[in-house]
Amino acid sequence: MFRFILMLTGLALALGADALAGAARLAAHIPLTGTLDEFLVESLHRRLREAKRLLPPPGKEKESPPPRAAELIVFELRTKPGSVAAAVGAAEAIHKLHDEGIATVALIAGPGSASDALLALACEQFFMTSGSALGPIVPAAFQGAAPAEARKQLGEALDVLSAWRTRVQPIYQAFLDPALEVHMVVFEGQGRTPKFVLADEYRRL
Repeated sequence: MFRFILMLTGLALALGADALAGAARLAAHIPLTGTLDEFLVESLHRRLREAKRLLPPPGKEKESPPPRAAELIVFELRTKPGSVAAAVGAAEAIHKLHDEGIATVALIAGPGSASDALLALACEQFFMTSGSALGPIVPAAFQGAAPAEARKQLGEALDVLSAWRTRVQPIYQAFLDPALEVHMVVFEGQGRTPKFVLADEYRRL
């Protein structure tokens, strides 16, 4: 059921974000590889600063436009869970790019980890290559916190990440608790835009 949920998640996130096709965008590519600890988070912040001031290639300064911010950032995720604090900090940094008008996309090209799932949910869209997988966000996979405390911190982070996506909030909850039963419904007269609901709400419809 979780793989099916992931397929629906991709659909829902794509519907809720701007299409990538169309006019060309100035893009940056940020690969994140290795344990997601404070050092990788520091590297992420440095590369985000660079992405907000893209420089022309060496030797092309005179014929290139002045430095400007990337309009799209693609995060290629191959991380391993470190501390909860580091993962949440990285997710929040990516999530804040939405408020700055920078589109964000996560690329999953392998067996995505719990930290990859959290970062992917911080992006506006995510894409998975053939044979890749993602989720769930298992609190015990993270270091330095008891599972109960890790679950609390991750739950609070997911609430923040999903606050502007009310239609897909149950999907975020299901990443932390895969036992949840999630249904997709389409209401007539609302542009046939899908909404995701938990089992209790679905039975009340």
